[in-house]
Amino acid sequence: CHHNRHGKCLHCIPIEPYDEEYLKNHSPPIKHMSFQAYIRKLQNEASAEKNTFSSLENISCSIKEQCLTGHPPWPKGVCTKCQPSQMTLMRQTHRHVDNIMFENGNMVNRFLEYWRSSGHQRIGFLYGRYEIYDGVPLGVRAVVAAIYEPPQETSKDSVQLIFPDPQEATIHKVAYRLGIRRIGWIFTDLIPNDKRSGTGPVIHHRGSANTLFLTAQECIMAGWFQNKNLNKCKYSPDGYFGSKFVTVVVTGDATGQIQFEGYQVSNQCMALVKSEILLPTYDAPELGYIKETSPEQYVPDVYFKEKDSYNNEIMKIGRPLPLEYLILDVPTGFPTANNQMKSTFNDTCSIIKTPFCIENRTRTDELQDMDTLALYLQQFAEIDVKRANSLPYKATDILADLHLLRYLVANDIFQFSMDQIDPLFDALRNNDLNGVTTWMESEAWQT
Repeated sequence: CHHNRHGKCLHCIPIEPYDEEYLKNHSPPIKHMSFQAYIRKLQNEASAEKNTFSSLENISCSIKEQCLTGHPPWPKGVCTKCQPSQMTLMRQTHRHVDNIMFENGNMVNRFLEYWRSSGHQRIGFLYGRYEIYDGVPLGVRAVVAAIYEPPQETSKDSVQLIFPDPQEATIHKVAYRLGIRRIGWIFTDLIPNDKRSGTGPVIHHRGSANTLFLTAQECIMAGWFQNKNLNKCKYSPDGYFGSKFVTVVVTGDATGQIQFEGYQVSNQCMALVKSEILLPTYDAPELGYIKETSPEQYVPDVYFKEKDSYNNEIMKIGRPLPLEYLILDVPTGFPTANNQMKSTFNDTCSIIKTPFCIENRTRTDELQDMDTLALYLQQFAEIDVKRANSLPYKATDILADLHLLRYLVANDIFQFSMDQIDPLFDALRNNDLNGVTTWMESEAWQT
């Protein structure tokens, strides 16, 4: 550059985080810009056109109630002011979460033990935190610290959650006090390779362009969860825009090995699910279907684009519609050997041979009771907490288990109140060995 230090030119001006060439040529290529980069793009475009960046409008597929024009409600009346606009499905260019990282593999192995022992599929909720992710400009990473398994009915090819979960409020309180929160859900879709036709233990049957990524039912479920966990946003008049809630599928890869695939559904999908107009198809799980207008509900037209036999782009009504318009893939993985991540809980403690059992696993004869707690604590029978620093494990390793902490608060035999157990939560959150030791010497725990 030949200009003075106060000048700028094409050679030295910073690249914008949404620059298409940069995202395309990045290694690996960045398929979706981050949400913050998307905001930056909208602001810069408005500035270039000398307009004021207004706001982010949430999509609605429902009739506005109490229309001010005074006509009768649907189906007796509708007008352009209250009816929702038609929708053309577009592949979303941004995503709210750019990477999903499990703190360690042990928590996932414990989750998969249910499938290994029973052959039944399983659902869990991911608890963790969001942090800065430098793999994408202005990116956000979801870090998973624990998996909570809610009440559910399971079989070899289906799972049904049991609502309401009587422990939902308790697990939310415990997680909040530990500095984490619910950030997503995980489910298995594993078919054992009984014939051993391949090299791996499971069959590869999804997760590629030739199969499917998410079924319509899974998209609807993901959209329902995202609508319940909205992303706070100051740029939206509603106070929210989209969601950072993620979906992780455990399935088989092309070699028959177990792999983890992360997804979100688009804001358009969230709107379709919120209005209850997206339906699964009977015989094609990779397709969805838009409900038709009825006297009970007005449904806007939903279109998508595809190419005909002459390679011309045409518009088609979404009955049915390909689900790839609604799905955003999110890279998912685990820390590498050279880049380990500190675990929030005791999953990586090598001394623990018998972890405290996981909740709601009566089918596999896992019960959280006093006998189970005694068996777990027996591993630490020789611990002198006053000399914890000289031992191969720390005092925090004894109680740093989300399933155990939930049991201490929720059991009916020696239930701890939140006031009694709050000092323990504070000590665990701050990794305070002395605080944990002091709490374990308290009358509440010794009793």
